[in-house]
Amino acid sequence: MSALSSLRATSARSRLEDKDSAKLTEAVVPAPAATSRYRYAMICSSNINRSMEAHTVLQNAGFGCESYGVGKQLRLPGPGGRARCFDFETPYTDIAKALEAEAADHYARVGVLGLARRGAKTKRAPQRWQDQPTEALASLDVVIVFEQRLFETVLLDLQACWAPLSRFLALSTYAHATLY
Repeated sequence: MSALSSLRATSARSRLEDKDSAKLTEAVVPAPAATSRYRYAMICSSNINRSMEAHTVLQNAGFGCESYGVGKQLRLPGPGGRARCFDFETPYTDIAKALEAEAADHYARVGVLGLARRGAKTKRAPQRWQDQPTEALASLDVVIVFEQRLFETVLLDLQACWAPLSRFLALSTYAHATLY
């Protein structure tokens, strides 16, 4: 099976089961060796939901992939509408244990416990984009950001690291993408 066929099959398995729950893609353990010639980065706010799903799907399909968040902390929906926060680099296993100890029923019901467990099978801990060394980010070929405001954060960070990128302005439509 080609990497693209595998990616399509894995993606199809992670569609919504019903309006309230999603089937998370399970990480293949151990992860298959990367066979793609490009390195990919997936970015969302907390590096536990969207970026981890994409990371897991691509990694299972043999793509070289990493994932990051750009927020100040991981912000998860806690009981009573209050956010439950964790620092980046807190291992996913520690996050899962803390959630189980605090309110296992709540975190299982809202799906966050499953996200933490899936994350632990994919990589050790959530990582923050802005905390990565420039050399590590320079090895990436493709960066996919899952939200416009987060894209702007990543772009500003890249411009601060690499002056030539400051000449590139990307807006949300093809007609607006321009070099100046």
